[in-house]
Amino acid sequence: SEAYELNMTFDINLLFAFGRANLDNSLNNKAIDLFDQILAVEPENDDALRLKASALQQLGDFDSARILFDKALIVNPNNGPIYRSIVMARKIYKEDAIINKMRHLLDANEIESADRMNLCFAISKAYEDIGLYSESIKYLNDGSLLMKSLYPFHISNRIKEIESLKRSFAKVDWNIVDGVNSNKYAPIFVTGMARSGTTLVEQVISSHSSVYGAGELGFLIPRIDDIIHKFMFGKRELGNVPSLINLELKADGQLTRLGEDFKILGDKISSFSPRITDKSIPTYLYIGIIKAIFPKARIIVVRRDPRDNLLSIYKNFFLEGTHRYAYDLEDLAGYYDTFVDMLNFWREIMPGSFYEIKYEDLVGNPEAQTRLLIDKCGLNWEDECLSPHRNNRTVRTLSVYQVRQPISTNSVGSWKRYEDELQPMIKKLRELGHIQ
Repeated sequence: SEAYELNMTFDINLLFAFGRANLDNSLNNKAIDLFDQILAVEPENDDALRLKASALQQLGDFDSARILFDKALIVNPNNGPIYRSIVMARKIYKEDAIINKMRHLLDANEIESADRMNLCFAISKAYEDIGLYSESIKYLNDGSLLMKSLYPFHISNRIKEIESLKRSFAKVDWNIVDGVNSNKYAPIFVTGMARSGTTLVEQVISSHSSVYGAGELGFLIPRIDDIIHKFMFGKRELGNVPSLINLELKADGQLTRLGEDFKILGDKISSFSPRITDKSIPTYLYIGIIKAIFPKARIIVVRRDPRDNLLSIYKNFFLEGTHRYAYDLEDLAGYYDTFVDMLNFWREIMPGSFYEIKYEDLVGNPEAQTRLLIDKCGLNWEDECLSPHRNNRTVRTLSVYQVRQPISTNSVGSWKRYEDELQPMIKKLRELGHIQ
C-alpha cells in the first residue's frame, strides 16, 4: 500500500511537470489533458485546477477558467497565485467580493511570503481597476520589495553585458554565414521591451491567413545566447566573438544548422501556414545573427512611451526569477536605456535590418499603421488584420484578457495616474535623455 501511494505521488508529480512544460510552450490542449489526469485522481488539487484554468484562459475560454479558479479557492483559500490569476484575467469592479477576501487574507498575516507577494500584485491590480490609484501603487511597491528581496538585480551587470555584446559584434562580417536564404521561408520576429505591445503586434500579423503566430517560441534565442556566452564569458578572452562567428561557426556550420533546425520546427508547428512569427523578447540583442541565419527574415521592433512601458512592467508579476529588473523604478529606467542603446547599435551597423512601430501610433490610427506593418512583413493586405481580437490562436501574455478586446487607446498615458509615485523612474529617464 505504501509503495503504491509512493508511485502514485511520483506519477502525479511527473504529470504536473509535463503539464507545466506543455503550458509554458503554448501546448495548452496537451497541458489540459495532463491536468485532467491529475484531477481524475486528486479532484481537489488546487495547483492543477489553477493551471488548467490558466490554460483555458490562454485559449480564450474565460468562463470555464473562472469556474475552475473558484473551485481552486474553495480547496485552498490561502493560495495567492490563484487570486492573482483571477484578478489579472478580468476587470474588477468596486462591489467585487474578491477585494475584501484578498484584503482580509493579507491583513490576517498568516500566509507564506510567496502567497503574500502574489496577493500584493493582485490587490494592486484590483484597486487600479476601481480607480484607487494611491492604494494600488502602495500594494504594488510592497509586492515589488518582496520580489526584489528574493531575486536581486544589479543594473551594472546588464550594462557590462550590453557593452560586451556591442564590442564583440562591431567587427563581425555578417555575410559569412550560409543562412537559410529562401523567399518561401522568411520568419517574422517581433521584439521589443516586455509590455511594449509585442503581443498586439503579433496578433495583428498572425491574423493574416498565411501567418502562424507561434508566440515566444523559446527555441532560437536561447541557443544563440548559449553559443555567444560560452565564448564571451567562458574560458576565451572577451572580444573573440568576431573570430568565433567569422571563422569557427562558418567552418562547422553551427548557425546554419541552427537555422535549419528552426525551419524544421516551424514546418512542424505551422504546416498549414508558409510563414511563422516568433515573439521572443530578447531577439533585439541578436539582430545581426538573426539576419545572418535568415537573410529574408523580417524583424519588427515595438516601441512604446517608456513611462507607460516601464509602469506596465512594474505592475505585472513575471515568472519568478525572470525580469529581475522589473521590481525597482530606477533599475527599470536603466534597463530601458540598455534596450535603446542596443537598437541604436544595430541601426548604425546594419541600417534597414528592422522596422520600428510605435504602440501609440498603432492604437491611435489602426488601419494606416496596420497596412504599413503588413507591408513591412512582406505580406499582401487582408482585411482580417484589422480585427486582431477575433484571432482565436493561443495567447500567452500577462494581458491575456486585453488582447481579446478590440484595439483601443485606453492604456496610453496611464503613467500620469502615478506621476508622483514614479518620480525616481521619470527622473532617471530624463537624465538618460529618453523623455523631456
